[in-house]
Amino acid sequence: MFIIFSQLNFIKAEEEEDNTDYIIHFDLSDPNITLVVDKNNPNPEINDIISDSHSIFIPRVKLKKQGYFFSGWTEDWIYGFEPGDVFLCHSKNITLVPVFGLLSDKTTYMLEYIVEFEGQITDISESLSNGYYTKNRIIETSLMTYSQVKAVQRGWTDGINSFVQGQKIVMPGHNITLYALYYYFRNLTYVPGDVDGIIGMQYDIQTMRAGGVKDLAEGARLARKGYKMVCWHCENDGIDYPFFYQYIMPDEDVIMTAVWEPITYNIVFNTGDNSIPNIKIKGETDTIIFAPFIEKEREGYTFDGWKMYENKIYRPGDEIKIEGQMPGMGISSKAVWSQN
Repeated sequence: MFIIFSQLNFIKAEEEEDNTDYIIHFDLSDPNITLVVDKNNPNPEINDIISDSHSIFIPRVKLKKQGYFFSGWTEDWIYGFEPGDVFLCHSKNITLVPVFGLLSDKTTYMLEYIVEFEGQITDISESLSNGYYTKNRIIETSLMTYSQVKAVQRGWTDGINSFVQGQKIVMPGHNITLYALYYYFRNLTYVPGDVDGIIGMQYDIQTMRAGGVKDLAEGARLARKGYKMVCWHCENDGIDYPFFYQYIMPDEDVIMTAVWEPITYNIVFNTGDNSIPNIKIKGETDTIIFAPFIEKEREGYTFDGWKMYENKIYRPGDEIKIEGQMPGMGISSKAVWSQN
């Protein structure tokens, strides 16, 4: 049996309208449970935890119950946590219950690992052997990784639940088979779109695994004359994403298209004569402004127009299309005078 999931089954924090703290309750309602006193913890106690962080440490306290062994804690009897482990809250109110196993129950169940990719099974007998455990024993899944050329392994799955390498599970009263969980490498491509004036790179391709999290590129990843980038538009889902957004890669190639905004230039018309004030006109890239008139005469000279964009001459009142410049460059014009 070969299973590939398109996305990791991440535990996502619930979105709450308020900013209430996380409350973690430890269920010690069983009157037969007592706390273990030892030299390292002469006064053990377990209290509910109220925290503004979704990440908490399981108390380093052991429990005892006559006829049972104590393994740790669980919320769902799938994922297990031992004293001192980190627990990530997925909701504002959590109840953890202690996991006990019967000492008299000597029946063991097999935890089997299978590495299968695109129909090919890898022989892992020399690196990873099956384990045998009693019910309710908390087991750490294997840290081994068997990556492929086209995909990377990120943990294991029983077909329903996924576990990153080293994540702990509560052993049920039956055998378990865990399959290597693979995520294909996918391309995240940044493109400028169907526009002109692109400077330098025409596109940029990044490779990452499906399910991986990556900060989207900065606004300077692509450059265009007369325009600045404002965000990335994802062609796959139709959403505009800000720069550096933590994007979760889907199990498909993704195209991010630059969204451009025209630059507003403060165009200086330099008269070339200290007695005649310069003229400044604002305008956006690819819009039209009109060449200004010079109201004041210059003795001994006739005004012939404005020289812009190298050798183009514009007479007063002529339309001037604002041409985008290289990043960091402005636009200026110089008056052309002929001597009488």
